[in-house]
Amino acid sequence: MPRGAVDFFQGEKFMYSDYGLAGFINYIVKRRGGSVPIGLTYDVMCHWIVNFATRAKLLQVPPSNAIPEGLDLIGAVPKWHLGGHKRDCFVRWSLDNMQHVGRMEGEGPERFWSMYNQMSGSMSEQGPGVRTDNANNIIRSWNEEKAFGMVDSAPSRYIDAKKNYLKQKEAHDDLNADMPPEKIADWERESLEPTLKGKKWESPMMDPDLSGGFRDTIKERRQQESVSARVPGRRPGATRWLSDGIELEHSVKSFNDKAKDLGDSPTSLQGQTQNGQRLALQGRIESHRKRRELYMEEIDEPDQPRIQRFYEEIAEVDLGLPSSYMSETLDSADLASLVEVERELRRSMCRDSLASVKRLLGAKAAAKRFKDQNVRGQIPTTRANSALKDHDVDIRNAQWRYNNSYKALVQLGTSASDDKLFRELKNEHITPLAEFYKNYAETVGHGRGQHRLSWIWATSAAPNTEDEVEGLKTERFRSRERYKRWREQLILVKREMVMTIRSFQKYEELWTWKSRSTGITPGMRAYAAGRAKFFAELAYRMLIACNPHLYDDTVELKWASNWLKENVIVSGNSVSFIAK
Repeated sequence: MPRGAVDFFQGEKFMYSDYGLAGFINYIVKRRGGSVPIGLTYDVMCHWIVNFATRAKLLQVPPSNAIPEGLDLIGAVPKWHLGGHKRDCFVRWSLDNMQHVGRMEGEGPERFWSMYNQMSGSMSEQGPGVRTDNANNIIRSWNEEKAFGMVDSAPSRYIDAKKNYLKQKEAHDDLNADMPPEKIADWERESLEPTLKGKKWESPMMDPDLSGGFRDTIKERRQQESVSARVPGRRPGATRWLSDGIELEHSVKSFNDKAKDLGDSPTSLQGQTQNGQRLALQGRIESHRKRRELYMEEIDEPDQPRIQRFYEEIAEVDLGLPSSYMSETLDSADLASLVEVERELRRSMCRDSLASVKRLLGAKAAAKRFKDQNVRGQIPTTRANSALKDHDVDIRNAQWRYNNSYKALVQLGTSASDDKLFRELKNEHITPLAEFYKNYAETVGHGRGQHRLSWIWATSAAPNTEDEVEGLKTERFRSRERYKRWREQLILVKREMVMTIRSFQKYEELWTWKSRSTGITPGMRAYAAGRAKFFAELAYRMLIACNPHLYDDTVELKWASNWLKENVIVSGNSVSFIAK
């Protein structure tokens, strides 16, 4: 944020964020000539916002820099940080549930820290003036690099957004087509605004709050941790370390799936992105293994390893969780308390994953009914089949998450109740209720053989919903908001394209004025003329790269269309600026 950078003196306190926000708001208000709605992401938004109004009144700044009362502030938790928050935060602070944000993940500052932190050693020893100058120069350099890269990044982001918008819009339309119109009308009247029911926040976007879920188990176990605890399972951070390990297993699987989809010949940008993701994951794994010493310090390397391997890499790694050891080894190391924590986390992950499988089966069944009843012709049929394949991918991913934790639970040792609730989830078990009813009518109902209901519909690990259509309500809301976010992303990217071109032209204008000013040295005049030419070329390159997307009618920005009519000439395959 412009004027939003601050020095930390005593840890990361809210007052620093308040002061930075005050500087930014003052800068924006002066430039705009009035107040403006502010959207802000903060990794602890759920805590920071509680007493923000009170702190804003007490903030010691000049009156001209004070945070105005009645500030139109919309807050959210960045997507990568949201995974560590409780369920209520997903309901209240998720960007996926908010209007007009596109596919923003809100993690912009996090991408900057890795480079900025390299300067921290020298900057921490500098005086206030030099440190401020250096910080500004580093930030300007970062922003310039991003701006100059827009010629490549903006078109690729638009192409990706358009593909996903059309895909999600089609999926939503398919889901709608087989639902009762009166039910859809009732749902459309519902607000997405979170509401407080009892002590919990609810929203149509969230699944029913089933007890025993993964997040609930983490929360309950963390409340049992104590600084004075002697047993490993109750030491501070033990639950978070175990849950991080489980989520790392999921992250490696997700990375491998994406890498496999890219194949052996990814583009240069895809290759760089993939390599960056691999390095980041490897760093997280290494950090996780180092933390193991806090909870399993007197134990050797795993004797029953659960190997993690990256796509097309020979090297193997094990996270070293209790489920990677034989029970005898764990008993001899006196780790029973830590084992029980992982057991509970694995059980809750099995419950969550099983509930996801059943919900996704319902969504796929609805899509298939619509295809069979309404889709005709080669192209529509191909698209419908593609949508069904996407459902299959989601179901298989949920199946993998279930089996991954189920196998770990078996290695840790199951109880009698576990054996009743859970079992290996095979492909033949993944059948919708509608298919069971159909097969029952065709076989058992006519005295020809037997057909047994899949155990996933009989276990109490993930209870069935009373109404299949009502059970699809959450997925319908989510599918609607998914395609809306992608449409908003198209709008935001197209806006960025036009604003980037106009910004480059403005810089060209300023440097041209500088080069023609009186009283400057010949060297400065030549430098200014060179900068003007540089920005003119950037503006033209940006126009050429974005030209097909600027005139794409998937989404339209009237002000952008008017600007193009007044400033750009298109003649066949050639495009140029109107000389002024």
